[in-house]
Amino acid sequence: MFQNFTGMNSPYYPNERQFMPSRDALLMWLRTRKTDEKTKPTISGLIETVNYASDAGWTMLAILVEFGALFLTLYGAFGLYSQNQNVGVLVLSVVAVVLFISFDVIGVLLHASDRESKVLANRELRLSPDKHRKRELVAVTGKITNREFFGVVFLFLSAVIKVGAILLLGFSAANMYVTVIILMLYFIVVYVHVYHTGYWLSARRTAKMLNREEAEWSANEDREIAQPQRFIFHSSKPMEKSNFQLNRQEINFLNEKQEPDGSKSFEYELVTYGCFWDEDIVKLAGAFDTRSDFFRALIDACMRLQLIQLGRLPN
Repeated sequence: MFQNFTGMNSPYYPNERQFMPSRDALLMWLRTRKTDEKTKPTISGLIETVNYASDAGWTMLAILVEFGALFLTLYGAFGLYSQNQNVGVLVLSVVAVVLFISFDVIGVLLHASDRESKVLANRELRLSPDKHRKRELVAVTGKITNREFFGVVFLFLSAVIKVGAILLLGFSAANMYVTVIILMLYFIVVYVHVYHTGYWLSARRTAKMLNREEAEWSANEDREIAQPQRFIFHSSKPMEKSNFQLNRQEINFLNEKQEPDGSKSFEYELVTYGCFWDEDIVKLAGAFDTRSDFFRALIDACMRLQLIQLGRLPN
């Protein structure tokens, strides 16, 4: 599927029932854009990628503007060199280009590098019953990390170098209005790199990892079939059926218990074959009443099973 990759859409790869991506690929997946819970409620927000096309479009636009800086810097340098034969101008232009490209790459990678820890903290925040732990997690999700901060610093340094190189070499006679337009243009590029490029790049890297791993798995005659993963959960209300199956997931009734206070507790086993995508949870949850106690217990179990696959909860 990803040989002609056009986006991160479900199904994300073939053989999804038998093939299980590596832990590294799943953690990289966490860096891709998730549903914004502030504007749209989400069931999980872990193993999903949304708005890939939008991030790709903005990133391509920013790259075109970056090529403009590259062209204007080198073209202006060659023009000045042809006038005064000063090799130093050519050296300066090459150094400027190397620096602003390097700072862009470093900035984007740094800014995106702590994203998976925030996504995981946000999920734990929804699951943890401990109020003290919840306060710690709120601080984690709202904090700007050192890598995020320095990522933005590198991107701003890159923008300053681009603007300086363009004004010195490409538009040496630019008036104030041209200068302001160039400044605004490249600071908008910084915004795009912070809010779009990192997500787009993470999606591309995730897709390549999934594609490579699945291709290697398919080519291996002795490949191991992914074992179903299970999670035991309890509900104060029963499921309408004793067993339920949808696509790659199953819910099996195990036991009914009488609690000391006289209430009943129903024990179920949630089973998934292969990676448990957010799309799987949405389809599974759609089969039950969203107002029921069983629905809430099921969603909690789904997120916990995802965290088990990510290595963040014991199996």
